[in-house]
Order: sequence, then structure tokens, then C-alpha cells
Amino acid sequence: MIGQLLDRRYRIVKVLGSGSFGQTYLAADLRRPGMPKCVVKQLVQVREEVDGSQTAERLFKQEAETLEKLGSHDSIPRLLAYFEEKGQLYLVKEYVNGQPLTEEIVPGQPLSESEVAAIVYRVLEILEFIHAEDVIHRDVKPENLIRRSEDNEIVLIDFGSVKELSQQIAGEARNRTIAAGTPVYMPVEQFQGNPQFNSDIYALGAIAVQALTGVSANNLPKLQDRDGIMQWRDRASGVSDEFAVIIDRMVAYSTGQRYQSARDVLDDLDPLMSRYLVGQEEDEEPIKSVIDHTAPPPKPLWKLVKEKALRAQNRVPRMAGFTLLALLAVLGVFWFWQYPSAGRAQAFYQRGLQKVEEGDEPGALLDFDRAIDLNPDDANAYYKRANVHFDMGNYEMALADYSTAIKLNPNDSDAYFNRGLAQMDMGNLQGAITDFSSVLQLNPNDPDAYYHRGLASHDVDDFQSSIQDYTQAILLDAENPYPYISRGLAHSALGDKQKAIADYTQAIRVAPEEPDAYYSRGRALSALGNYQGALEDYSKTIELDPKNVEAYTNRCSVQLNLGQVDAAIDDCSQAITIDRSASIAYTNRCVAYYQLQKYPEAIADCSRTIELNPESAKGYSNRGLSYAAQQDFERAIVDYSKAIELDPDNAVAYSNRGSAYNDIGEYRKAIEDHTQALRLNPNFAGAYFNRALVRQALNDRAGAIDDLQRAGKTCLDQGQVSCYNNAQEKIQELGGAANPL
Repeated sequence: MIGQLLDRRYRIVKVLGSGSFGQTYLAADLRRPGMPKCVVKQLVQVREEVDGSQTAERLFKQEAETLEKLGSHDSIPRLLAYFEEKGQLYLVKEYVNGQPLTEEIVPGQPLSESEVAAIVYRVLEILEFIHAEDVIHRDVKPENLIRRSEDNEIVLIDFGSVKELSQQIAGEARNRTIAAGTPVYMPVEQFQGNPQFNSDIYALGAIAVQALTGVSANNLPKLQDRDGIMQWRDRASGVSDEFAVIIDRMVAYSTGQRYQSARDVLDDLDPLMSRYLVGQEEDEEPIKSVIDHTAPPPKPLWKLVKEKALRAQNRVPRMAGFTLLALLAVLGVFWFWQYPSAGRAQAFYQRGLQKVEEGDEPGALLDFDRAIDLNPDDANAYYKRANVHFDMGNYEMALADYSTAIKLNPNDSDAYFNRGLAQMDMGNLQGAITDFSSVLQLNPNDPDAYYHRGLASHDVDDFQSSIQDYTQAILLDAENPYPYISRGLAHSALGDKQKAIADYTQAIRVAPEEPDAYYSRGRALSALGNYQGALEDYSKTIELDPKNVEAYTNRCSVQLNLGQVDAAIDDCSQAITIDRSASIAYTNRCVAYYQLQKYPEAIADCSRTIELNPESAKGYSNRGLSYAAQQDFERAIVDYSKAIELDPDNAVAYSNRGSAYNDIGEYRKAIEDHTQALRLNPNFAGAYFNRALVRQALNDRAGAIDDLQRAGKTCLDQGQVSCYNNAQEKIQELGGAANPL
């Protein structure tokens, strides 16, 4: 399976686990920007002779819909897709980057009561949610509780119901002897095939006992007496009676004596949790902000190594390696005597393929090394070794092996293609373009080669060439949304937002559930000033991808432009909750707080922006505004000056510094700054207006009126009626001839 492409989208990278219920793989989603990791669970093969494939598909779809619904919870991986391919059923789920609780719950190293209580409380909150959806997890254990790296929260994975589904679709449901779950954490009713909601509570209680006592998982059952009561208290030190009583009730042998719901346990834990928190400092809540007006554009979409060899000349049956080794054993020494190098090379090659299949990449490399030593002219061995190097991130070695494979077999389009991908990862974009061009010389109808050549051209800012290649990819595969999205990005880079919007809209027609299409269209609409349309597209993006930081950040921006400041704060806050390093979200929330005259909060957010990105001119400029609003003009001037140092073409920073100088009576410096702002942006109405105020302070009435007239004209040219009327009122105040609308 390693290297295999499923559903024309998910490339299997390594084996995560296997068992009687199926296989679990780590995969790369080739159709998403950055090729994010995902988890592919392959269920046991459908046995049509039992209940029929239609029944299997119905059960499979029901289970998938349940998992999809559960994925709305932040602590449960989302179901990304489900499909059938070649008689196999697959679930594709979100990959959680983190460590299982087995890294925290270690034999011989008991945890404190407060540490265990925190784990139990968090998992109970998740169980309360899934039980409300009428789902029993069936396999709560430390391996299935992941401490997520990005926010240290616990995530619950690997629902045991999927294992029962595997049994059902395999025809084992009527005479089943295997209970889904892990025996040491299973209560008696689950062993008997009758799991209850509080079976999950029992499992969590058993984990708590394990963590408090430091006993190994294998020794947990030994703590039970003849009546099934878990005798654990004498092995745990420093545990309060109140907490021990709760744990005892969680692991009660009888389901009737056990807690009946997760909420019941949470209610009993609440008073204890308050006690644990006494004296502890709360983590400072991250602060959120905007107006960068949009987060960075999405990168054009990348793919991992395309294992075309599975459908080309390297298509070797999975068991071919074992067949060959068996044949060698039969023929014996005589065969090796006649063909010593070739035969042994092929044996190592086949063993290398088997190790790739098993996820043993270092072992596969050793075997391919031996195969090449024995037969240095085997192009396939170099190609396969190159793929392993690529998967391990050894791009230079992969590049060298692909090059040798091409030298030995100049017609291997797959080697050119994969070498092109390696060139891209190494930053040699021109080399990648050359390789994808070679693929197209050998196979003029390869849409992936056109698409990737377009990506490489895009990254060297050759947008016209990239558009031509994306167009060819679309002509060859009109149902793939990603060439449309990437072509839209190229049109947008050339300033043609309307063509970009047309491409994004077509991508949505082809794939209505693709969040990147809505996100990109939202950015284009926002750039055109269609904030309501952008708002709708960002909202759809969030509906499809609830953890999309950029979508929340950009929706925050358009909310600000629509005057919906409270909603903007909510969106930026959500972006920061998802990603505490989202600097643009802090910037935007700083602006929102400034508009609400919450200046300390604004300063805190802009300071966080600067901490995350010391090169943020907007962070300094916006913080300067907040300092100025608090009459702290000296600090404001320091921030404006830093913004100008970082961005010497920042007309707004010059004008703002000019206003601060005006406020402290430094009129000459104020005039200089406003004048520089107008040199940088002659259509900057605010700079004319602010320079007029300085001239008024200098008793230069004629100069002030002249600047106000210029400000009014600029406002009118830009369709800003209120701005125009403000200038007219000021002219009238100075005794000039005003003409308000």
C-alpha cells in the first residue's frame, strides 16, 4: 500500500497500525494546499456472499455519517471523506499532530491528583458530547487520547464502532467472538457484547487508576478482587477521599452502580476542579486583531510523489516477492550458481518492496542498496529507492537516484515527474519546469504534469505560462477543481479579479464542498470592495473547514469594513483560539478594539502582533494610534517612527506621526510628515485634512483652506460624501466659501 494513490487523492505514506479490523495509514491529501497529512482507515474487505455489497455500503454510509457529525466537536478528528475502491472501504480522517497519553501515563511514574483530574474532566466533556449523539466510543484508552501539539488539548480518536462495522460488513456480525475495544479497559457488559454509555466512563476511570497508581496497563486487571471491585487506593498516595470516591464509582463492576452519564461525573468533579485551580495563575488569553485586509493568499496546490509506477512498468503483484523467494528456495544453489548477481539482486529488490509496503523505510533502503550493488543497471531499483528517499525528505538523494533511473531508462516519465517534485521541494523551479516538460514530451496528455508545471511557473511569477498550463490541465481533466483555483490565483496576481472569480466559481460548481474555492473567491470579492459577498464566501469556508484560521481572520477584516465591530472581534478571537500565533488576527482585533475605544486591549493586541512578527509595520502603526488616543504622544511617535523604518513608503504612518507632532506643538515636523505622506500618496485626503489642522494652528488660514479644498475634492473623487462634507464644514468654520452636499 505504501505509495499507492487512493481515490485519486490520498497517497499512502506509512502504516500507522493494523489488526483484525483493518489497516490504518498515514496519507497525504494531494488536492489540498501543502498536501496536509490525514489518516486513512482501510476496513476489512467486503464479503459479498454474506449480506451483499448493498448492505455493506448502507452500514458503511451510516457509520460514516455518524463520524462526520461527531467531527463538529473540536476534540474529535473530522471525517474528511469515505469511499469504496476495488472492494475495500475507506474512511479518511483528520490527522492530529500530537502525542498519545501513553507518553504521560508511564508505568512506575504516577501522576498527581490534579493532573489526573484535568485529564478525566476534559475527556468527560468529549464523552458527554458523543453520548448526546447516541454514540458509544467503545475503545477509550491512552493510545486513543492524543495531546494535541498546537493547543495542548486532548483529542479522542479511533472509535470502536468502526471496528464493529468492519465485522458486520465482513459477515461476522451473526457469530462474533471479538468485542471491539481493549480488554484491560473494558467492563464486563462490553465483554458480553452489550456496551452501554457508561462503559466509556468505566474505561476512563480505569485510565485514571492507571495514572494515579503508576501500574502498567497489563497489571490493571490484577487490581480487581473476586467481586470485580478494583482495589487501587493503597497503591496511590496523596489522593483525596473525594476524588477516590468518584473514581471508584466510575469503575464500579455493575453498570447500575456506575455513573449513568458523563454529566453526572462532571457535576461531582466541578467542586474539586475549583480547588485544584486555587493559587494557580491563569494563562493569559491571546489577544486578537486586523486590518491587513487579507491574510496571505493560499499557495497554489501541491502534490506528493505520484507513484505512477503502480500503473506503469513497475507494476509488481504484492506477493511477487514471496513467490520469487520461494522459487529460489526450490531451485537452490544451482540457480544461484548460474545467475548469482541478477537473482540475488532481484531477491533484495522484492524484499525492499515488501518493506516499503510495511512502512519500514530504512530497511527498504538497505535492501535497495544491496540490489543496486549487485545489479547497478536496474533502473527500477534506483526509482524505488528514490521514492523512499523522497518520502523521508532526503531530496538530494532522491534527485540523484531519479537522475540515474532516467539515465538508465530515458523513457520513464514517472521518474521525470517525481524528479520534478523533488526539484520543487529543493527550490529549483526551473529544473522542475524542465522535468515536467520532459514528462509531457513522453505523455502529452498528462494533466498532472501540466498542473505541476503551472505551479512551478506560478512560483517564479510567470503567471501567463502558469495560466496556459492550468488551462491544459483543465481541458484534460475538467472535473478537478484545483487547476481552476490555481488559475484563478494567477489571474488575481495579474490584477484580473473578475477572471479569478469566474475560475473560483467554476471550481465551486465542480466541487461544491471545496473550502479553498470559497476562500479564494472571498479574497477576490473583498479586493473589489464586495464585502458582503466576501463575508458569505468566508462563512461558507468556515462551515466546510471550521479550523481555517485565514478564513476567520479575513472574515474579521470584512466585518470591520462592514462596520460590524463586535462580530469582527468574535472572528479574530476564534482565529487566535485555533492558532495562538496568528499575528494578522491580533492586528485586526487591535483595530476593532481601537474602533470601540478599548485602547488598552488594542495596545495589548498590537503588542502581541509585534511580538509574533517584529517586522510588522501595521502592528507598530496601529499601536501608535492607540497610544495617541490615550494622549501618550511620545510613545505614539516612537511606534510611528518604527513603522516608517520598516516600511518607508507607508503614507499613513507619516500622516499619523504628523498628527502626533501637531498634538505636542512640533508644527514644523508635523508639516514635513504630512507633506511626505502626500508625496507618497497624492490622493490621501486624510493627509490634506490633517495638514490643514497644523496650518490652522500656525494661523495660516489661507493654507489651511487650500488643503481643506484639496481634501474635499479628493474625497468627492473617491465617492466619500461624509469625508467631503467634513472638509466643507471646516472650511466654513475658517470663514471660507463652503459647498456642502
